[in-house]
Amino acid sequence: MQKSANHRLRPAVVGDVSGHVADSPAPRDFAHEAGQGRRLCFVPDEAAPAQRWRPTTG
Repeated sequence: MQKSANHRLRPAVVGDVSGHVADSPAPRDFAHEAGQGRRLCFVPDEAAPAQRWRPTTG
C-alpha cells in the first residue's frame, strides 16, 4: 500500500470483503480506515472506483 501511495496510484479492492473483515477487528479496522481516505477504496464492482474518483468541477 505504501508503494502505491508513493507513486500516487489509487488501488481499489473490488468485491465484497464483509465476510473477511467480520471475523477479526484488525482487518475490519483497516478496511474502515483505508476506505475513508483518498488513496485506497473498497468497492462492490469495477465501475465504482470511476464514480468515486471522478474529478470534481467547481
